[in-house]
Amino acid sequence: MPPASNQLANWNDIIAEVAAGRMQWVSGAHGASLQIPNWLQFKTDVKVRTAGAYVDTRVPNYSQLLAEVIMTKVIFLTSGTSWTVPGDWNAANNSIEAIGGSGGGANGTANANGGGGGGGGEYRKITNFSGSGAIAYAIGAGGAIAGNGGQTSFNTSSLIAKGGTGASGAGGGAGGTGGTGAGGNFNGGAGGSGAAGSACGGGGGGGAGGTTAVGGVGSNAVTTTGGAGGAGGATSGGAGGPQGGSGSPGTVWTQTSDSATAGAGGGGGGGNGFLPQSGIGGGNYGGGASGGGCTAGSGASGATGKQGIIVITYTTA
Repeated sequence: MPPASNQLANWNDIIAEVAAGRMQWVSGAHGASLQIPNWLQFKTDVKVRTAGAYVDTRVPNYSQLLAEVIMTKVIFLTSGTSWTVPGDWNAANNSIEAIGGSGGGANGTANANGGGGGGGGEYRKITNFSGSGAIAYAIGAGGAIAGNGGQTSFNTSSLIAKGGTGASGAGGGAGGTGGTGAGGNFNGGAGGSGAAGSACGGGGGGGAGGTTAVGGVGSNAVTTTGGAGGAGGATSGGAGGPQGGSGSPGTVWTQTSDSATAGAGGGGGGGNGFLPQSGIGGGNYGGGASGGGCTAGSGASGATGKQGIIVITYTTA
């Protein structure tokens, strides 16, 4: 529970509250700052309302505290279908970002070819959303083996991030593209192709589109060597996996409530043609799955894609 106002008589008391985990110091442009999970409750606890304005009653130099406090909240939506706009929502300072689900990698075919890699999910963004009440959304699912990834949407059509396409045979799937949201638009990377022959590697999965760049293209397999996965789009995107290795998760966003991180995932690395090796999944979120390798006697399975995500960021009103 937040502290009562009479518990914040001086800065030492505030420091004690930080130590107890009820407030958190963060590094800001002006030095140490406070990050307070429930800003509206904090205002109630340390101030009294007089003549239409909050007045400092306990904390010395409250104007400095107001200048230093960090009031930005970040929320991840990774499941469910409805989100309620909070009471401290700021319609003039917010962004909503999304990544679509990735495509699945294809199976290798014995004595013929390795499977192609799935395409990465698209990234889209809108700003200053002014809705209220319950908002419908959908999280794009990762595609089944050789299946298409689902699109991620917010408020039906206000924001849509398209899913990556599943691989088909030796051919890699296309990256997600064609969604809605004018605040940012970076396509997912295409999956790489599987090699042909009696022993052959699978193609790498494409990376998800990120906040600053398109997803990396998965590499084509070369003879028995599986192709590497494409990286998630630029800033803090996940690395693509090496042959037979999973793609790494992205880390561009940090959720306020639990410090969890998320971002554009890298694609999985294609299976080799010696075992043969199965394909492997990409990283969260939206990293494309890789294709399975093949030998003269058998074909290894491709992998399933990764789901998408919605990220809500706003400065409290």
